[in-house]
Amino acid sequence: MDALLDLPVIDGPVPWILGILSLGTLIALLVRRPTGRWIVRILIGALAGAVAALAIFLVANATSAFGDPLPLEVLWWAMAGLAATGLAIASLWEPKVWRKVVAVVGIVVFPPHRRDRHQRVLRPRPHPRRRVRRLGQPPDRGSHRDGDGEGSGEAAV
Repeated sequence: MDALLDLPVIDGPVPWILGILSLGTLIALLVRRPTGRWIVRILIGALAGAVAALAIFLVANATSAFGDPLPLEVLWWAMAGLAATGLAIASLWEPKVWRKVVAVVGIVVFPPHRRDRHQRVLRPRPHPRRRVRRLGQPPDRGSHRDGDGEGSGEAAV
């Protein structure tokens, strides 16, 4: 069991294996004879996933959930992963059992397979205004801007 915990999740073979499994799952879900109802269903699922990713991205940036704004790379990967997950969820209503099994596998592997690209971005950082100062250090006067000129870095004349 300890060997499983020692696997390199961010670097190494795990992201590659999940990426290949995701691609295979996506191809298996998309290769079929298209019908009008099927196309509408997967488009709604994929669009719902992409909109959910956009909403999460906008809320995370508006609330400074991770300290700094998330780069657009995170948005594109999240939209792709959650759109694929939406497609997999929409595929759960397929009549064939093997397609349902592939859809469940897709729901598990789609979102996390590209997390390694933006893992460094998603670590929560302390907000700049809430920095913890070390014991014995005076407060940093240059970082507070309260509008009266005190501590704003302006020299007194």
